[in-house]
Amino acid sequence: PTDELLRRSDGFWPAEAKPSDDPYRLAVLKLVQDRLKYLSELPELTDFFFTDPQPVKHELTKNMEGAVAANALLDVIKAAGDADWTESSLEEAVRPLAEHLDLKTGVLFGLIRTAITGRTAAPGLFETMAVLGRETTLRRLEHATKLVRA
Repeated sequence: PTDELLRRSDGFWPAEAKPSDDPYRLAVLKLVQDRLKYLSELPELTDFFFTDPQPVKHELTKNMEGAVAANALLDVIKAAGDADWTESSLEEAVRPLAEHLDLKTGVLFGLIRTAITGRTAAPGLFETMAVLGRETTLRRLEHATKLVRA
């Protein structure tokens, strides 16, 4: 059970994860539990939940030009910023942007995932956004927008 896993995981979290953040750590565990084979993998799987990643420009723009990526990220910021901050409302707000921007869903979601996690593979996109929270997610999207514009 996730509660038991949380109890056993003390000492395995990234240094930035504080024990006082148990509700947050529990939400993070629920997202990575299926991928977690050993507790020693916990820092690698969860570090981006606790510190802002430093996405690399070429990873953000590998499937599109920088201007397209920047415009897509701006649209995501607007759509997500206006949504209730739940998985379902985030998905409702962001998924239609792929068609509007004439991008494949996987390409748009990959851009967003890389912007907010610094990785090309991570837990479910909308679940991750919901756990990270509005402020953190939007800040990371804005940072990625500046990066691809540079």
